[in-house]
Amino acid sequence: MADSQVPAIRQVTRKLPQWSNLEVVALITPDGVYFPLKVLSFVFLGDVNDRAQRARVQRDPILRELTRTYPVETSGGRQRMVCLERLGIGRWINGVEVSRMRPEIRERFLAFQWELTRMADQLLFGELASSTSSGHALPSADSTSASLTDEQLVKFLGYLAQRVGNLEIDVRQVKQLQMALLQAPESAAPRDTALTFADVPSESGQDDDEPV
Repeated sequence: MADSQVPAIRQVTRKLPQWSNLEVVALITPDGVYFPLKVLSFVFLGDVNDRAQRARVQRDPILRELTRTYPVETSGGRQRMVCLERLGIGRWINGVEVSRMRPEIRERFLAFQWELTRMADQLLFGELASSTSSGHALPSADSTSASLTDEQLVKFLGYLAQRVGNLEIDVRQVKQLQMALLQAPESAAPRDTALTFADVPSESGQDDDEPV
């Protein structure tokens, strides 16, 4: 397929002061807003190796549908990365063992997992309205995702940063993440989609296979 026929995505990079000005990459695509799993693993687990997390999202039938492999622009050129759609972030967090999270956020996200458990209870027993009456149908992608403005994305990232809280990330850890982003995944198991970039704005000029 010619590049002119391939749907475009827009890569946006934002620094979050709550996370020691860590640069967070978001890909705004026709299918939704996606975040590299390596970055999510680094933020929540403090681990630049996302191998176990890539295996876990493939075992989950919902997360698997919300995962894509996309090209991401990095300081070392374009790299293909496993990315998770915004809709799947809450489910992904809920499945992470709290003991594997960064120590400074464990208490907050244990409370978050309790919050999700209570909401699931209300949904199951009819105390919370359900959007589906029976089924396991996968919800369609948000039709507004592809037209998400930078302002809306900044607002979303700001709320996520507030939820996570302040993170002390030193230069050494940032360099580890930058190096990890230059490494392609061992296998492109998630659905692979080839897209071209419309623009790439930027504000800045334990390896294991265990189920998690």
